[in-house]
Amino acid sequence: MLFDSDARHAACLAAQLEGEGLPVEVTASTPALLELVRKKRFRTLFVVTDIDDVASLKILGDVRRAAPNSWLIAISQRTDADGLAVVRRQGVDALVRAPVSISDLFTQLATLQVRSRPRS
Repeated sequence: MLFDSDARHAACLAAQLEGEGLPVEVTASTPALLELVRKKRFRTLFVVTDIDDVASLKILGDVRRAAPNSWLIAISQRTDADGLAVVRRQGVDALVRAPVSISDLFTQLATLQVRSRPRS
């Protein structure tokens, strides 16, 4: 699952992921995102976010509560240690710098996949 409020950017990133063999569902709507993650099980959730925005942090927390057993990867322009601490409090498993490369995403996925997702 890929969430990005910029639908064109989301479609481009999804096409790249699908080109690498990773099936992706895309949404640019927060209500649609939350509905999808409540109805279906996704192994990994990519959320493009602004971690300096309170509303964006709330979305991350809502996504974590809706999908406690999925890997949650935030993609943000800010990836410093303080930023990581902020998103960890929202239940994010990993933080990747935007603009993101497919290589960076697959590296992060490989790192996460060797572990079990801790139960929330």
